[in-house]
Amino acid sequence: MTPEAVRAAAVLAYQQGLCVIPPMEDGSKRPLSEWKRYQSARPSSGQMKDWYGERSGIGLITGAVSGNLECVDFDDLETYEAFVALVTAAGLDALMKRIEDGYSERTPKGVHWLWFCEEIEGNQKLARRPTLPTEKKHDNDNVKALIETRGLRAHQGRDQH
Repeated sequence: MTPEAVRAAAVLAYQQGLCVIPPMEDGSKRPLSEWKRYQSARPSSGQMKDWYGERSGIGLITGAVSGNLECVDFDDLETYEAFVALVTAAGLDALMKRIEDGYSERTPKGVHWLWFCEEIEGNQKLARRPTLPTEKKHDNDNVKALIETRGLRAHQGRDQH
């Protein structure tokens, strides 16, 4: 996407009530700015204009600040493809298609499904495995999340996506 198309998409998401913040330009999903303050209040439209001059990505804060937006985060494509195969084998592919037709996106490593819900459950790990030695960020990094939900309840720990 061109910077103009990214800016237009960010503005549209903001106009629809989502809490939009830009990610770093290094291919990661890390936010450009200190995002904790945006867990309970959206940035101003002026801040949006300042952020979205020459950007290549859009970040969303999930949860109450974005109208109860929730996300299922598949952390890698191999896990997503295995999940799709299981859903199809269980005869639930029509439900999966309905979710993906609502909103689905590829991330640098996996897939996000986004939707609005009446009640945010908060962040939950749905699938995980032992961390491989090459993935460890520190000595106690023993579990890698493969599928998790992302949503911020108003009274709970925070998350960004």
